[in-house]
Parts: sequence; C-alpha cells; structure tokens
Amino acid sequence: GNGLGFRIIRMGYDDIYLSCPGSFSERFGKDYFICTGPASMLVPVVLKPGEEWRGAQVLEHDNL
Repeated sequence: GNGLGFRIIRMGYDDIYLSCPGSFSERFGKDYFICTGPASMLVPVVLKPGEEWRGAQVLEHDNL
C-alpha cells in the first residue's frame, strides 16, 4: 500500500477507539502518531461485586 500499516488486536471487549492528529502533523513525520485504546461503549462490561474481568490490546506496526 501507500501508507503506514498497523494492526490492532483486541481481546475481552467489543469496541476500540482510534484517533490521529490529522492535518496538525506532517504525514508519517517524527511527530505523527495515533491514539488507540480499549472501549466498551456499545456493549458495556458489567461486573458484579467480587467478579474479575481481563482484557488486552496489541498494536502491531510494520516498523516494529
């Protein structure tokens, strides 16, 4: 492709959020970045007292 490739793997939740600086940073320059994180906005994780929940997120990048 013509862009920077990355993959986000989520475990334990249904949603993920992703944002970038948009036009404020030079495309793929030293200050270019993305923000990502786990989320459960559409399907909330509801725990009862004493219950445990675990989730994970893996970010894979072509240059790592």
